[in-house]
Amino acid sequence: METQSVLFNKTKYSKKQAEKWLQENNYVNKKVDITENLRRYRQLDPKLFNQNTFRMKKIKGNDLMLVLGKRLVKSLPPKKKKCPKGNKVCHCKKK
Repeated sequence: METQSVLFNKTKYSKKQAEKWLQENNYVNKKVDITENLRRYRQLDPKLFNQNTFRMKKIKGNDLMLVLGKRLVKSLPPKKKKCPKGNKVCHCKKK
């Protein structure tokens, strides 16, 4: 599970306090969505996650929470075959 967003209760954390916490805990402060009660600091685009895996993790009650999720698995490129002679680039003839 990875952190998609960090949520702060606006009545408990000022903008300055929230940004200080983010910096001290190695989170980014790029995009913030502000609702009636929360400051929501997006860490990663929600489109990168399996939407059925999102969970809330309370750090300090309803004052500080993490939105966690599992990233979508992208198909990996095919593995390159290793050279039997140990060369970085294989020039061996295929049999």
